[in-house]
Amino acid sequence: MLNKVSEISSHNLDLSRKIVRALNPDADPVETDFGKVPLSKVLNTGRFDFGKAEQHPLWFPELDGFKDHVPETEEYGIRTFACRAAGLSIR
Repeated sequence: MLNKVSEISSHNLDLSRKIVRALNPDADPVETDFGKVPLSKVLNTGRFDFGKAEQHPLWFPELDGFKDHVPETEEYGIRTFACRAAGLSIR
């Protein structure tokens, strides 16, 4: 998901698209603002292929405590995740 697409320049949006393609050529990026995405774009899409995923060279090492793994909290500085829906707030 590419969020806040209206907040960046067309050059940076194009660059973001290219990065996503380079990381995962099979990805179907959803561009949005405020994380507003039709659920049909992310739930029950049938796009995940377990057999293909487990063939990735880092699949097992990541599951088995890959010694060089850097947690997302450190790599990307993620400290808080908030989810709000129908009066429910999860932190």
